[in-house]
Amino acid sequence: MTSSDPAAPTPADILRPALWLWIGVELARGLLAQAHALLPPDPAESAWAAWLLHGVNELVFAILVLAFVLPDREARSIWVPVGRRVVEQCVVVGGCATALLVAWQQLLSGPWSWFRHGAQLPLWAELVYVAVFAAVLEELMYRGLLLQRLRRVLPLGVALATQAMLFAVAHLDTVTMLPKFFFGVATGYLRVVAGGLWPCVLMHLGWNTFYVLLDRGLVCSGPSAERRAARPRPTATGGRRSARPRRGRRARRARR
Repeated sequence: MTSSDPAAPTPADILRPALWLWIGVELARGLLAQAHALLPPDPAESAWAAWLLHGVNELVFAILVLAFVLPDREARSIWVPVGRRVVEQCVVVGGCATALLVAWQQLLSGPWSWFRHGAQLPLWAELVYVAVFAAVLEELMYRGLLLQRLRRVLPLGVALATQAMLFAVAHLDTVTMLPKFFFGVATGYLRVVAGGLWPCVLMHLGWNTFYVLLDRGLVCSGPSAERRAARPRPTATGGRRSARPRRGRRARRARR
């Protein structure tokens, strides 16, 4: 089918499902934020209501993603047979990119929590609900439908940057927008190299799992504020001040 064929899909026809999915998901998240604003400020009074709202939001998210992605065979492709070198490349790139981007984001974001109103669910439930569920659905949406549709009408580099930008903007955090943008670029690259979504899902799963464990205090996010404040401060000459008494000639001069 050539581009002059009147039956050929236009770029608008190709991109319309992916863009409608992104708009629908962001509208659902906006409604969730509005509902959260109406909850009582005391987390003890609103904990389970907040989790219920998030559960409804994730259910709507899943319905939208599956409705748009499942009809597209290329977008829903999780595993495509590849050579051993491709698997090794995806593991190395995904692992290194995850470590670097997590470290970068931790320098910017400080204390972090999934749900400010949320109750503490059992760890296994939070891992399934937040880490696995969100990772699979977001990869189906961004590196599945969005990236594959954008690649059909845009150069590869522009398509990677566009889906990464939409991914970063959707998280509504301007401070950590750049790390999330490069996260989208890295997972998009893995999608192109592997031909399927499996390395993207694994990288996203590792990212989300780290933050769930960080929220529970099960992993270290770097020196605490108290430990940083207790460190000796450098002097004007670049050394560190010491509390030890002066000795020798300098001490005698000081006593004079």
